[in-house]
Amino acid sequence: MAFATLKNDRLLRALRREPTDTTPIWVMRQAGRYLPEYRTTRERAGSFMALAQNPELACEVTLQPLERFDLDAAILFSDILTIPEAMGLGLSFAPGEGPQFARPVRTRADVAKLAVPDMDGDLRYVMDAVHLIRQELHGRVPLIGFSGSPWTLACYMVEGHGSRDFVTLKAMCWNEPALAHQLLDILAQSVAHYLIAQVAAGAQVLMIFDTWGGMLSPAAFREFSLRYIAQIIAALKAAPQARLDHGSVRCTRCRRRQSRAARQPRSRCHAHQSRRHPPRSPRRHGQLWQLPRPYFQSRPRHHPGSESRAHESAGG
Repeated sequence: MAFATLKNDRLLRALRREPTDTTPIWVMRQAGRYLPEYRTTRERAGSFMALAQNPELACEVTLQPLERFDLDAAILFSDILTIPEAMGLGLSFAPGEGPQFARPVRTRADVAKLAVPDMDGDLRYVMDAVHLIRQELHGRVPLIGFSGSPWTLACYMVEGHGSRDFVTLKAMCWNEPALAHQLLDILAQSVAHYLIAQVAAGAQVLMIFDTWGGMLSPAAFREFSLRYIAQIIAALKAAPQARLDHGSVRCTRCRRRQSRAARQPRSRCHAHQSRRHPPRSPRRHGQLWQLPRPYFQSRPRHHPGSESRAHESAGG
């Protein structure tokens, strides 16, 4: 079925680095707790996952902020943990504690049981929601689809719940790196299929949330996170039904935006390539283990309740 012609393409033009009349605005949790109508809809659904798994209700809360604010995009109402939930890990949300898995993944046998979920079966509700939202937008603004990164998904799957430092996965990466890579590879395949299916259903922009990538040192980030994000992007570029608009990249140290043409080795900006700005020593910032090479940095700054707040969803 053909969708309506897009009336506001400001975000898409910005992603293509084309001129825009103003900076496009969208809100990550734009279907979130601040809207009384969202809270009413969630209460009617009974639970967050019941809301996310109902395409009609997911569509309703996705569109709610657009009735109040002049935004330049809508983001799918869903959760980053839909993939592991579809893998049969028993996802639940404890009040005030964030996501929990009844069957965490910690052994070779656990990893061997995992398979890429069926996008037309276990995750059909996500694609139905994407298609319905795209229809109901009537071309008003583009629709953003998303997924969690393999590393971030693995953090929750191995730990079994939210954490301040996810030491269980870190221990797997150090003690059994081959097992960690096996887990991350199946997650990368799953995320790629998931995002391709979202594009086929109507998503016009894709995002990958690497919520917990910041706990890794640069070397560990390249090995355990960036490597699999690159694998996903390669799969998206190779899929005939998926077209990915590539935006800017960021310096791994200062997060300054750079064009791909100006990107320096190891994604450093010009300032951080200079000898006047040498790389910071991981030892100075503390390490989980004192390794010969910096693999895992200290845990991110913690605020009370951050285990549940840091968990990414489009509105939970």
